[in-house]
Amino acid sequence: LKDVYEFQVGRTGVQFKEMMGDYTQLLGSSENIQWFDFELPAVSLSDYNKVMALQGKDTIALRNDEFAVIANIQNYISMLEAYQKDDNRIDIGSYRLMMSQTLPVLQTPMDNMFSNAQSMVLILPNEVFASLEENSAHVLVGNYKNSGMGYEEKVVEFNEPLQNVYDEEDIFVDYTTRTSLYEGQMGIKALVIFIGLYLGVIFLLASAAVLALQQLSEATDNIQRYRLLRQLGVEEKMLNRSILTQIALYFFMPLGLAIIHSVVGMYVANGVIQTFGRIDALASTAFTAVLMVIVYGGYFILTYLCCRNILKYKKNR
Repeated sequence: LKDVYEFQVGRTGVQFKEMMGDYTQLLGSSENIQWFDFELPAVSLSDYNKVMALQGKDTIALRNDEFAVIANIQNYISMLEAYQKDDNRIDIGSYRLMMSQTLPVLQTPMDNMFSNAQSMVLILPNEVFASLEENSAHVLVGNYKNSGMGYEEKVVEFNEPLQNVYDEEDIFVDYTTRTSLYEGQMGIKALVIFIGLYLGVIFLLASAAVLALQQLSEATDNIQRYRLLRQLGVEEKMLNRSILTQIALYFFMPLGLAIIHSVVGMYVANGVIQTFGRIDALASTAFTAVLMVIVYGGYFILTYLCCRNILKYKKNR
């Protein structure tokens, strides 16, 4: 490894709900507020700046009576932005601090994480951090000298026996590498995509096929009715429009209900996803819409053409 740096995560003694007060209502229901109640961890300003330098990110500056916050969950960011606008202060030991008015909510985590979600971590001036009595974690970060797989294997070989020894002493040790994070995320994504596509395509084909067969069956049953309409002088164009309208109603009324259900479901799902980090659903939504148009729209057009040809064939006989 190169550019190795170790920093400590301190215990502030400040509870999340105690600091945020009424601002926690922006998180949602009371059950969610109780679930997210925890003691706020903290890092020192110098440690934060050194880790950001390792990542090639910008450093920050704080006055002795200020603190900054790391958070990249959207619900927390909105809550903290509202908190920042008011003159709120917290007490950490003998120090009384306010959230920096010149810095935004910082969104770059200081360590590797399986999810990109970082709930809340305070950045304290060095003097304030040094006054904390307890530390909750020691974190070691670093970059590889080269980007070969051999370096990943060496990290794993070194940490596995170390983790087993520390576990016997009731000390929690965890480590992550770039490759392990990538493989874990890609494995879950592949599983979710496969299950979602498989079930989605199966149900889509089944529903479209059932609607198509039902309309073809009705077209056969309505042969005599359409023959009578032709004898009464109804134009072929009007008959075709009637067929198209009937099939459109049968196909698009269930589709309309499914779209409403999907919009509500995506709204709720996005709220849950934002708890664990950000996600760009535009590409997947666009792909799903295109697939829906191709499959469902193709069944609709084929059903209309087949029904029309059935009636025309019977007319010529």
